[in-house]
Amino acid sequence: MNELSESKRFAAIGEERDQGSACWWRGRWFLVLIALVSVLLEGMLVARTPQGLTFDPAPQILALRQYRAGQSPSPNHVMVADPQDLSRDQAQWISVRPPGTQLLVWPFLALGANIGEAVRGVVLLCLLAGGVGWALWFGLFQLPARLLLPTVFLLPWMRYAGNNLIWYQTELLLFAIAPWLLLGGWGVVNLPGASRRRWLLAVTLGFGCGLAYIFKSSGAFLVAGILAYLLTLAFVERLAASRRSARRLFPSDPAGKGAGEGGVGDNADPASTHTLLPFAMLTALASLPLFLAWSILNHKASGHVSTFDQYMAARGLTWPTVIHLLGYPALAMGSAGEMLKFLLLNQYHKVLYGHPYGAEWVSLLGIPGSLFLYASLPRRDTWRGAGGLAATVLVITLLGLAVVWSHADIGYEVRYVTVSALALTPVLLQVGWRIWRRESTRRATRAILVFCGMLYLWGALGYGVISLVGKVVTIPAGYQTGVSGTYNPFLASAAFPRDIVREVSAGFDPTHDLWVVATPNAVLDLPGRGLIISDWESTSDLRQLHFATSRSLTLHALIAKEDEANDKGPAIRSAFTGVVRWEHIPLAGSLSDLWLGVMPATHP
Repeated sequence: MNELSESKRFAAIGEERDQGSACWWRGRWFLVLIALVSVLLEGMLVARTPQGLTFDPAPQILALRQYRAGQSPSPNHVMVADPQDLSRDQAQWISVRPPGTQLLVWPFLALGANIGEAVRGVVLLCLLAGGVGWALWFGLFQLPARLLLPTVFLLPWMRYAGNNLIWYQTELLLFAIAPWLLLGGWGVVNLPGASRRRWLLAVTLGFGCGLAYIFKSSGAFLVAGILAYLLTLAFVERLAASRRSARRLFPSDPAGKGAGEGGVGDNADPASTHTLLPFAMLTALASLPLFLAWSILNHKASGHVSTFDQYMAARGLTWPTVIHLLGYPALAMGSAGEMLKFLLLNQYHKVLYGHPYGAEWVSLLGIPGSLFLYASLPRRDTWRGAGGLAATVLVITLLGLAVVWSHADIGYEVRYVTVSALALTPVLLQVGWRIWRRESTRRATRAILVFCGMLYLWGALGYGVISLVGKVVTIPAGYQTGVSGTYNPFLASAAFPRDIVREVSAGFDPTHDLWVVATPNAVLDLPGRGLIISDWESTSDLRQLHFATSRSLTLHALIAKEDEANDKGPAIRSAFTGVVRWEHIPLAGSLSDLWLGVMPATHP
């Protein structure tokens, strides 16, 4: 009897919290305060550490700087040396990534900040928005303080988010906007009637969905899940309302007393039982303008609508795809995938480093946790309240990734699942907590719950804290950045880029010379023009490159020291036709060495 009463009490409180009652509103400001304190501590930790950029957003930042200097036709065109004639530049449209980074960094640059300061400002704003948003989302669910409060505090530190304070990547933009879209979707469902506030929220939500795609193209999975939930729920309600109306016209009892004696049909207001449909349709329509605008602009400039059609390849539903889809949800919730990759795939640990299926082994370790997730999906309490929205988003994301990975040559990345898995995390915690509280639950079951929680969530979140602290400690104190103001180990990690730039630029003539670098990050601190040859390519692919010029050029090639051992360095240098001799200048404080070569004109 006590167990039954406890279960009923939990269910009642859970339903009250799911419906956005006073239980949640009383605690929201405390959760917001926890998130703000967490981000403040992160900001204080990295205050003296320079901001870095990953490879992906660096061309976007470079394009914006060139546009502001009048060198590029738009903030989304990056100017690089033309491979057919290295003596001139060509404008390359950035088609694989939407321009969210440029749009957010631009105001900071306009206020006089350097690139490093501007990116750090964007990162802090995103962490604040995401930390507060996820705190409010988790607050919608019935969770005890021992689970809710530490999770809310640690979320901004998860490696997916906190690592951006050292290495910015565009996934952070989705971390910031995703919880607000989820809260908006749940608000559209719960606001009563056809109030002006509900109309405004539906339009705002639609605009936010379009903005998510402008920020990060993988946000399309999140948006599709939210819209699918709203439209499905709206049509289900419409169908239920139609059945009620039919019962009113054709009562089941012969005397026709069903409606007249307080039946469902008599008490239900047909005008209020299916009002979600116009709001769901309005949200979907309001999301289209930004989707279409970027798709049309991208197609006009590059011939491609998105990354998907640009890398179209019918590779089918392979076994690695299935393994990643099974394991990624658990690995994404607290960035456990990044923790396991560090432990198993790091070159210094020698566990699975270099193994051809190392990533698949990591995903296999996520399957035990994902099994609990998949087993929870059929449960009725998983779909109760906001849990239904979260479950729909994750299911749509996994289905979308199955299609993408089967039809396009896009890498397997756990980050594509992260915000969708985060959305469902409080639901799983709620289900797990209810199982834990049952007196009939066995010790083995409770041990499994603790193991999964520590490995996939709180242990992974703790790794995010350790990882961020470790990076701050590793970067030398007093690190002197170059003109970009960014941490740039592509030029120097332990030394000072300002000194390296001064050394390598001593004989550089911006009007006649050309830089050859492996990453756009290096160009951010170097004067003059540049040609980017990624050393991520295989040696055989690099040997297929051939460059030409209509006038003589002096080449200043910064080639990584390790590329000399794997023959990539000689392959890169051989791509420049006519260079008789390369002068090797070792750089003691850099990961690269300088190679100078004179390339004669190969055609008029």
